[in-house]
Amino acid sequence: MWADTPGLVALAHSEVRGPAVGARFGPSVGYTDPAAGMVAGAVRTVLSDVGDLGDGEGVGVLTISATATSASLTALASDAGRGRLSPSRVAGAAPGSMAGLLCMVFGLRGPSLVITGAPGDVRPVAAVLARSWLAECCHVVLVCEHEAGREEHAVRVTAVERSC
Repeated sequence: MWADTPGLVALAHSEVRGPAVGARFGPSVGYTDPAAGMVAGAVRTVLSDVGDLGDGEGVGVLTISATATSASLTALASDAGRGRLSPSRVAGAAPGSMAGLLCMVFGLRGPSLVITGAPGDVRPVAAVLARSWLAECCHVVLVCEHEAGREEHAVRVTAVERSC
């Protein structure tokens, strides 16, 4: 789908389906939302396929999800009812952590953004942003799409660059 987008070339792609379960990225990251962890797993595969991206400078992250970190936000609401909140869980539940986690874990230092909406609906917006970032400040953009179903989640990650 991103390979057919005018002005962009797909470098690598990964798709993952299954239940969203938490992932561990070391003590410096703290709590990770299950859906964000699933996206990070797919990004790891794409980065491995793309190869050397240097120090992460100029690698942008666009994440698209209608539900983002809603599972963690729901859990926080339950915790708040008991009168206690863990600061690391609050940070990990922020919708922006779906993109921010990728920057922290993989050392990416380009722009990052979470677009809330169904991937099929907001893909044109993401394409305009990716082309703009590639023209101005990035050499690669990771486009991460997340969809939550009743039984499983679907994640698609594509690394794109500007076509000549």
